[in-house]
Amino acid sequence: MVLEVTNEHGVSLLPEPSPVDIFFDLEGDPFVGVGGRKYLFGFVCESQAGEAAYEFRWAATADEEKRAFEWFADTVMVR
Repeated sequence: MVLEVTNEHGVSLLPEPSPVDIFFDLEGDPFVGVGGRKYLFGFVCESQAGEAAYEFRWAATADEEKRAFEWFADTVMVR
């Protein structure tokens, strides 16, 4: 069932985006195999030129996952 979009429910209630907003996307693949891992760390924010900019890192090991998380945290802290 698809719900009707209204101004009184869901994402319609969110405030308008501002230049300092960061939209974070973390995705995992539960079917990568026994003991496997595959994560995508990504985010969208406003670039210095005022346009939406998407940045991401893939992680397939525990070490890469840690580095991707640290990259995300370090990157958003300087914005």
